[in-house]
Amino acid sequence: MNMSEAGTIVKLMMDGNLDFVHSTKVNLWEGCRTKQEPKIAAVMCSDSRVPHYIFNIDPLNWIFTIKNIGNQLSTCEGSVEYAVNHLKTPVLAIIGHSDCGAIKGAITDYSKESPAVRRELSTLKKVITPYSHKGNYQMKIDQLAEKNVDAQVAYALRKFGDENILVIGMMFDFIGSYGQQGCRIHITNLNGKTNVDDIYTVAKMHGIKNLNFRRIS
Repeated sequence: MNMSEAGTIVKLMMDGNLDFVHSTKVNLWEGCRTKQEPKIAAVMCSDSRVPHYIFNIDPLNWIFTIKNIGNQLSTCEGSVEYAVNHLKTPVLAIIGHSDCGAIKGAITDYSKESPAVRRELSTLKKVITPYSHKGNYQMKIDQLAEKNVDAQVAYALRKFGDENILVIGMMFDFIGSYGQQGCRIHITNLNGKTNVDDIYTVAKMHGIKNLNFRRIS
């Protein structure tokens, strides 16, 4: 990337912010200028194809977004703990996605990467190594991503199981691996439950009606 490209990008950022200022109601932050009360702690992959607006919810004071490669809890534990224990978010969502680059990296030789990248890929590799998969390469990646979500939900339940919180595992599918229209969010795990009957039982307990449950692994 040359300097002129970087300058163009920064200009887009600042011009965009001016547009945001001019189109945003002055009192939008009125109830949260000095405190935040988010309802969702969302652990998401840093992948730029997984934006926080996939829920079509205004994230302001609603979504406490935590992003890292591979939507891992172990590499952002402090942030998650802050959301759950201090902000008291009633929902902790672990959101994986199709075609995950972190999964691809973790199953290949990453020995030449920097120590920081190796460290995060190593924690992910430990999680997905025990799992088998079937199908073509793309299906393999997406199945492992789903299993990673399961592992992160289990991690969260071990750490926050005594808290009054719903831990939900999700997959954001923008390529159609789940056999439905792209860009759908699929619930794959609910409080550690991955069986369809158990999922619906937990959903009923929490009054969840719009349950798009689907798994590929």
